[in-house]
Amino acid sequence: MRRIVLAIGLVSLLTAAFAAPAAAARPTLLSRAVAINAETGEFDTLLALAGQYPDIVAALSGKGQLTLFAPTDQAFADLFAFLGTLGVSPADLTSEQIARVLLYHVTAGRYSADRLTGVSGLTMLSGEATSVTADGGVAINGANVIIADVASSNGFIHAIDAVLVPPSILADLGL
Repeated sequence: MRRIVLAIGLVSLLTAAFAAPAAAARPTLLSRAVAINAETGEFDTLLALAGQYPDIVAALSGKGQLTLFAPTDQAFADLFAFLGTLGVSPADLTSEQIARVLLYHVTAGRYSADRLTGVSGLTMLSGEATSVTADGGVAINGANVIIADVASSNGFIHAIDAVLVPPSILADLGL
């Protein structure tokens, strides 16, 4: 069942990404993420989840400048394993909670890694704050930026090694 949902989500994303006009000067965050995933397979989970939320797809493929902190598939696997040790299954999360987690990975504005070194925190599209550190490399809420500055027409993608979980979700789960 999960594979079917992931496949449907990925098909939705691919459809949205390639429905954009061919004359676009540079690819959007969404189409860049899809292209990177086609090459590396690192964002299957992120793209499949995001594909289930039309508002998120629209934001990532729109004109507004955004920065996406994109967790790798391993980051999601690590989170799911951790939740499992607490007796929480990803299936226990509501659609609204999943949307909040995804929106907690996107902030308004075009933040390169250099620009991130000059900020101490960001407010994400979920409305919740994160902390940014730059001691030996950029990290957001402790998640390390492992690939920085993937540019697109509407912002930057930074691959991260952990899933950012909003404080409100931790509270919802009693953690």
